[in-house]
Amino acid sequence: MSFLTIEHVVKDYQQYRALHGISLSITQGEFICFLGPSGCGKTSLLNIIAGLNYPDMGKVSCVNEDITYLTPAKRNFGVVFQNYALFPNLTVSQNISYGLRGKEWTTARISDRIDELLNLIGLTHIAQRFPLELSGGQQQRVALARAIANRPQLLLLDEPLSALDAKVRVQLRHELKQLQRKLGITVIMVTHDQEEAMALADRIVVMNDGRIEQVGVPQALYFNPTSRFVAEFVGSMNILQLPQWNANKTIGVRYEQVKVQLATELALAQEYTLVARLQGYQLLGAFYRLELLLSDQTTIVYADVSCHQFNHDGLANQTLLAITIPMLAWCLF
Repeated sequence: MSFLTIEHVVKDYQQYRALHGISLSITQGEFICFLGPSGCGKTSLLNIIAGLNYPDMGKVSCVNEDITYLTPAKRNFGVVFQNYALFPNLTVSQNISYGLRGKEWTTARISDRIDELLNLIGLTHIAQRFPLELSGGQQQRVALARAIANRPQLLLLDEPLSALDAKVRVQLRHELKQLQRKLGITVIMVTHDQEEAMALADRIVVMNDGRIEQVGVPQALYFNPTSRFVAEFVGSMNILQLPQWNANKTIGVRYEQVKVQLATELALAQEYTLVARLQGYQLLGAFYRLELLLSDQTTIVYADVSCHQFNHDGLANQTLLAITIPMLAWCLF
């Protein structure tokens, strides 16, 4: 049964249509990422789910209840914003407990909940510090703890890792996924970082120009994109016109699926193999990215090869190479 249902949601801002009839169904416990470039409508959709904005047309339901026009206070949702929005004059403990109000939250129960959450995020030692005394990663953890303090049905995250440096971002996305699994909470996160979405999401919703381009598990979007936009936005893909092999369609192939060899007679005799001239290369950690110019003198093909192959085969010293683009790796558009 669907936990959250979005039906034909339309949102206009003056003369600009931000969302064009968005429909989506999310199940309980899923980690969903809205992925797309700036201005694609992902934050507008998140704000409508949160109740921070209302659609001009369409409907949003949670567990079969129409929540389209409910105020945020009447939705049992937690929200973490890009800037975390912590209260600078409140301590870590006070920030976490801010939303714990009402008769059911006695002083003793609030204290227990704060201790539970501080243990969960590993920050028991800084409970009395203020936000300005915390690192970016610590502030993000506090914002998450505050968002889940009241045990929400749904956790909404608006690019919560974008302000952090690369190493901390990788560490915290792992912690975020572990936290979501432990709590079993449904999460919707907005991001423009495709690596982040691939690492975290059970399903990714790729958006472009206010529309959903494709919804699927990360593997499906990476290896079986249904549009050229998805192919180029999720991962790195060569988009090639090779009429000698396929006269009617554009061929897409991932960088790492291009096979590179020395230009021997045996290598050039293989099926779907072309001669290319090495134009340049970059070391990108565990692999080299090669820039290869085909014999037509206009088409560039990129290939990712392991450091071992690059150094063992002496690719950097070879002007001419044989590149194979296996048919099984093709995406046709």
